Amino acid sequence: MFSMARNLSFVVLVASALCAAAQGTVVSGTVRDPAGAPFQGAFVRAQNAQTRITTLVLTDGQGRYRAENLPPGEYQVRATAIGYEDHSRSGVQVAAGKPVSLDFSLQ
Repeated sequence: MFSMARNLSFVVLVASALCAAAQGTVVSGTVRDPAGAPFQGAFVRAQNAQTRITTLVLTDGQGRYRAENLPPGEYQVRATAIGYEDHSRSGVQVAAGKPVSLDFSLQ
């Protein structure tokens, strides 16, 4: 009996986690260099202001990035690359099912 209750608790916990992931949203956009060209290989970091959980992604050949399955909340999103000044945005509100688009320009 105890084992079945523990298994049921585990199933509920996993289901809750999957539902939370399904309710996450996407922050995406483009990173450009000082001349306005797409920047390949820049890091984009989305950090939840409350939990401090961080998602880190790289830009592709067209300078695009996509941070997926972010739980709702307030984020700081920062684009960085070696030899360039960081570009950061604070107070970015992420809501379930509402994608956010942010473009960055490195200097």
